Amino acid sequence: MRRILLLLVVQTLLIGGSTAAQSPLADLDAYVTKAMQEWGVPGLAIAVVKDDQVVHARGYGVREMGKPEEVDERTLFAIASNSKAFTCAVIGSLRDEGKLAWMDRVIDHLPWFQMHDPWVTRDIRVLDLVCHRSGLPTFGGDHLWITSPFSRNEILRRVRHLEPTAPFRTAYQYQNLMYVAAGEVAAAAAGRPFETLLRERLIGPLGMKDTVLTMAELRAAKNLATPHELRGGALGVVAYDDVDTLTAAGGLKSNVTDVARWVRCHLSGGLIDGQRVLSGRVVNDMQVVRMPTMSRRDNDAEPGALFSGYGMGWGLTDYAGRRVVAHGGGLSGMISRTTLVPAEKLGVVVLTNMAENALPTALSWWIIDRYLGRPTRDWSADYVTRVRFKNRNRQNRERRIVAGRVGGTRPSLAPSAYTGRYHDALSGDAHVTMKNGQLWFSYNPRHEGPLTHWHHDTFRVAWTNPIYDMPSKALVRFAVGNDGKVKRLETSFYDPITFDRVGDK
Repeated sequence: MRRILLLLVVQTLLIGGSTAAQSPLADLDAYVTKAMQEWGVPGLAIAVVKDDQVVHARGYGVREMGKPEEVDERTLFAIASNSKAFTCAVIGSLRDEGKLAWMDRVIDHLPWFQMHDPWVTRDIRVLDLVCHRSGLPTFGGDHLWITSPFSRNEILRRVRHLEPTAPFRTAYQYQNLMYVAAGEVAAAAAGRPFETLLRERLIGPLGMKDTVLTMAELRAAKNLATPHELRGGALGVVAYDDVDTLTAAGGLKSNVTDVARWVRCHLSGGLIDGQRVLSGRVVNDMQVVRMPTMSRRDNDAEPGALFSGYGMGWGLTDYAGRRVVAHGGGLSGMISRTTLVPAEKLGVVVLTNMAENALPTALSWWIIDRYLGRPTRDWSADYVTRVRFKNRNRQNRERRIVAGRVGGTRPSLAPSAYTGRYHDALSGDAHVTMKNGQLWFSYNPRHEGPLTHWHHDTFRVAWTNPIYDMPSKALVRFAVGNDGKVKRLETSFYDPITFDRVGDK
């Protein structure tokens, strides 16, 4: 009898231990609920892949604040820059077929393409486009696609007017327009539109049945998360960014069910359900550091990370002795993250419907810690502290701007003298008009607003529909010539821009 009891006890312990080992996410739901309250995120979805199995896929919260529809595992979100790895995978598949090579010159596929420097035009390669070493400024030229009338082709033709801020191939500077160029290189090499390549080579073969690429497809979707942003301290609904021109850099809309299949493919060396979608060579090439990024800013990973770099559509670092492959995505009202730990065959996808929150990163590290058996750490609270520090820096920047204001000055001209059409070769036209008795600056729907006198011939514009990761206000400096007429204005979107005055209307 004692032998039987002993066997039962041992068996119970083994079963209990096995269950515990298989349930590292037992308290995930409680932690997500707490973290969502800390950040004020209306809704999110999480998928976890382990050993080629989706062990967790569910939604939390609501699709839109104030409405009852809940987020589930098939709710669509904009995954933004998580799209970049898809672009690199398409190019890699074309490379496997001999239709292009990573070291092909861009002008071999797009003969009309020009950079600011003629030498760079002649030598820039496909690889340079996708690992952010073009020398162009971080987010430089992004105002060309945000609610812009410019076509994809026209945007790329304007790149020659975008001045570099670092020597070619010497610095990591995150560039969306170069990914647009990469997508067009792929399209030219294959003789098919880039969206067609995505559907034929990845979305279809992977079985990503809900994933869409265009705004028209998005509007037709029924299970769709709504973007949210903080405006004036209050959370509200905002419109989706129209990113049809930006597909290769950030245009996919997907859900955790579909993205989990993408993650499984990468963790399995290019296979999904036993079928090959990508070669192992493509998967490996994408996960090799091409540009180091360890520098001024803290790593997302544990302090003390030994390396940080960018591959092809993926960022890379190390954590707890493992290589981590990850990428984030952000558009108006949406933040997301995809993370792989290849040695553990572990992947995490987090999609949220609120801008400027670090919850996707915090939840990813929390889940990874659980699978690595690391001590419990409140990553959400840690990132709340980081964001508060970032907000203090913003407040300090605003104080410096206010401190630099010269009091007791007036504009040198009457308000109507500042009105007119202003032109920049890169950006196109901007207009200054009178609206309800006040000067009004207008470039596009995300860069327009009333002008308030600041000092001398400098005004300040308050954007009526600000972009979440840009200041909500900008200085606009008018240059007046000796003839008493305005010659140009200087302002800043992501980069400083000078518009020359070219007409009265």
